[in-house]
Amino acid sequence: MSILSAATTQPAPGILASALFFAVIALIWLTIARAVGALNPRSVLGPRRIGRDESVGRLLLILILGAAAYLIVPNVYAAVRMLREHKPPATQPEAPPQVVPAPPPSPIALSGTEVVLVSTAAAAVAFAVLLSATMTRRTNGLERLGFAPRSFLPGVARGLVGILLVLPIVYLAGALTEAFWSMLHKGHPAEHELLKILGESPAPWLKVAIAVSAVIVAPLAEEMLFRGYLQTVIGVALAKLAGEDPGREPGDPPPSGRAFSVLPPASELPPPPGNIQYASTATEVPAPGSNVPYVLPYNGPPLPRATWPRWTAIAITAVLFSLVHPWWMRPQIFCLAICLGYAYERTGNLWTNITIHSLFNGISVLLFLLIGAK
Repeated sequence: MSILSAATTQPAPGILASALFFAVIALIWLTIARAVGALNPRSVLGPRRIGRDESVGRLLLILILGAAAYLIVPNVYAAVRMLREHKPPATQPEAPPQVVPAPPPSPIALSGTEVVLVSTAAAAVAFAVLLSATMTRRTNGLERLGFAPRSFLPGVARGLVGILLVLPIVYLAGALTEAFWSMLHKGHPAEHELLKILGESPAPWLKVAIAVSAVIVAPLAEEMLFRGYLQTVIGVALAKLAGEDPGREPGDPPPSGRAFSVLPPASELPPPPGNIQYASTATEVPAPGSNVPYVLPYNGPPLPRATWPRWTAIAITAVLFSLVHPWWMRPQIFCLAICLGYAYERTGNLWTNITIHSLFNGISVLLFLLIGAK
């Protein structure tokens, strides 16, 4: 759930002026980021997030469990409400004069309080399922996911810098989208549903609940679900199609349980005998005249890895992430998701994504309270 308000009340010149302003800001920031090497297309080849002992099927199963939890909670609540509202009367007349088919049950209309509580509960349950599965079904799961406690402070620091790059890009996309909808004379709500409830509800506790949901609960659940697992599963599967081994790092030792000894670095070794060559990863080679294998370590630069699996995973995840949001805000949410996907692939730190997502929602809520609600 990414919170975003729309400027539908602005005339077209105001929308275009906003687009021009954010375009200049975005261009300046992108130029600076490019100059310092923060936007190198190959920088998506960040830390690997799957171990040699893991299969993509295990990650896919955790992803399915988390997504199912996200969907089950609101549907169960809606089913319970429907049963209560359409419960047949306790006593029926003995001889009804005419049998009339009952009309189909009408859709359940949730109140603002119910929308806030149900959406928050769904995100919280999904996060709990994903977190427990990560900790119990994966070895060093939090570390590989980039959610370990020691990654918190570095991730927050990167997120504080990242939001400065993300905001101009997303707001530029929002201004251009508004101009496009205005050209088509296509109206839409002026704000996200939760922001509308925030502006209409007089209850202070409900305002706090909306803020907590938007700034804390939703970023935790959505980043772990979409970036932590969906994007990772897609990227790993595509990397396998590209002929890579997503679980092995250059210099990894051979599989455990086999005897080997490690020679000095390759620069200190004589040329290998016969047809033996130094491998790009640690490889077992039988020692001459011995049954005990040893390792010829590779001391040169790592072999190039393809970037297209990760960029494709970022794009697919961004499309799916935008589709779970209202139609009128999907273009700017897609841009936000591309930025979040890039940040995760580059850093491998989920706290970076959570920080960016949380700040984005928090700023949107704050701007609505200062401007939109009036």
